[in-house]
Amino acid sequence: PDVPLSSPLDERAQNVVLLASEGQNDALFSRVRDLLPQEVAGDRLVGLNRRWRVYRYQAGNLYRKHLDGAWPASGARRGPEGREEYVYDAHGGGTRSRYTFIVYLNDDFEGGETTFFVPRPRAEGTLEARPVRPRVGCATVFPHGDTGVPLLHEGSQVRTGTKYLLRTDVVYAAPEDSSAMKEARRLRGLARQLGGLGGKELAEEALGGVPSRGEGAGGTKRGKKPQAARSTLKTNKFREKQEARLAKDDAGGAKGAKHAKGKRAPNQDGRG
Repeated sequence: PDVPLSSPLDERAQNVVLLASEGQNDALFSRVRDLLPQEVAGDRLVGLNRRWRVYRYQAGNLYRKHLDGAWPASGARRGPEGREEYVYDAHGGGTRSRYTFIVYLNDDFEGGETTFFVPRPRAEGTLEARPVRPRVGCATVFPHGDTGVPLLHEGSQVRTGTKYLLRTDVVYAAPEDSSAMKEARRLRGLARQLGGLGGKELAEEALGGVPSRGEGAGGTKRGKKPQAARSTLKTNKFREKQEARLAKDDAGGAKGAKHAKGKRAPNQDGRG
């Protein structure tokens, strides 16, 4: 997600991704908790994503028009050597972000507005720009992914000076008995079963094209085939491999049947 529609590399902002500590993340969340929607479509507010992205825009840099995608809540776990390792989805599909959360770290520059493009009143089919001027310590929060109407926006060009900002996400959790949680558990189970047949990617196709890692509901990855074409291709491969495995199982079953001829079938509880 979060990929501009077009952007020459020499114009792009520079950025670094870091995993904030729980203390840092909780301190920031405590300042804004009461200002955020406590529930969205049945999902409850749980915090901010620890996956922080810090951007630097120098003079001439911009982030072209794009839509932000949704993310799971990231975290860390102890690896086999005792060191903490980054975990992309720390809650096994139980969380997802609903809003982009931007904090402006300075304002001693010119340009660099966060500009939203919204339908122009009484002018169907046209958009108008609504710029937000950064102020140090202030935050801009807006919906992304499949929450409400995702907003087309850009980080407008910095004319002079250097702009810094922190971007993360507002994260919500689905109820334990929700269809989203059940689907996530079902996906993980099927991924384990498929194993050698292609793992998670094929499981996603079998369950109806659940977005792959890094692809939020509101974002796509540049350079990939259209979703319909990818879905058809993956589904065909999935079917071919399934048919091959079934044919192999059938052959093995026929061979075993010769040895079993004349033997009594076991009872349902496993006893002979």
